[in-house]
Amino acid sequence: MTQNMKRSAIAAELSQLRKMLSDIEKTSPLARLGIESRISDLEKQCDSIPVDGIQRARVELTFRGAPVQGTQGVEAQFAGNALEKYDKAIALAAASMSQEVRLDGRIPGREFNKLFVTDRALGSFGFILEEISVRKTESGIEPELIFDEKSLTSKAVEQTKAIIFACANEDDEKLVEVASQVDRRTISAIRDFLETVGKSNAYFKMRCDDQVTEFKNVESVQTAAERLADDNIIEADIKATGYLFFLPAKRTFEITPEDGNEVFYGKIDPDMSEDKFKEMGILLGKKAIFTLHVTKVGRVRLATRYRLLDWEKSSS
Repeated sequence: MTQNMKRSAIAAELSQLRKMLSDIEKTSPLARLGIESRISDLEKQCDSIPVDGIQRARVELTFRGAPVQGTQGVEAQFAGNALEKYDKAIALAAASMSQEVRLDGRIPGREFNKLFVTDRALGSFGFILEEISVRKTESGIEPELIFDEKSLTSKAVEQTKAIIFACANEDDEKLVEVASQVDRRTISAIRDFLETVGKSNAYFKMRCDDQVTEFKNVESVQTAAERLADDNIIEADIKATGYLFFLPAKRTFEITPEDGNEVFYGKIDPDMSEDKFKEMGILLGKKAIFTLHVTKVGRVRLATRYRLLDWEKSSS
């Protein structure tokens, strides 16, 4: 149960109790005393639940397979390893959304992008993981968010969910779409999580934002991990000379190469400077040199996405 759900449940009970209290005659002091005591306890519980208006992360992971004994329990070593790998993937995804992350070493901002086990998930044996607001630590203060904005951790959970969902459904087109927006270290961390589950002869179901991703057996988890292997997701930066057409509002582009070969289309990189983005209008109808990041997924039929990183005027 999320913090907001807990607060709503308490509020509903308080409403009922207050109505009951108003209906009880003052000649029933013991009954009134009991209800007033319960109201006081609930009000304290309600006050202890943090409310900041931010959409924070929540995900359910339910495991099945060799390490799981029905609804009775799950091997502690497996659960610890699996949850640690998943938490690391989320922390990396969140960090990469706000800055460039090195291929190794410390994960920036990890103290603000943690998940906590807050309850047991229903079905087989699993856990509910939630983000808890950490306003201040020894190393800094949590980035400010506006009301109803999703936290970085929540966005990272969604991004990770999209990658796992694409792998589970063997959807290369969806996988390349998401993978083209995620750094290699995060993809590697997601693969480590899947491999940890698969090597333990386990499989799982994940529920996030009412979307369920479910693996039916161990082999499907192992196959999903293979789809995130380095030789199945190829990335590179390329140069292309040609003519640009783009839609500023959607940040999409189409480049027709001067040699008349494959047309490049995709999205404009969100990290492109605002000045550079605004100046792109001068390129319409004129030849220019473009730097593109290409992501390809698959070993037989390639799914491809391009991202426009930079451009420069052509001297010819």
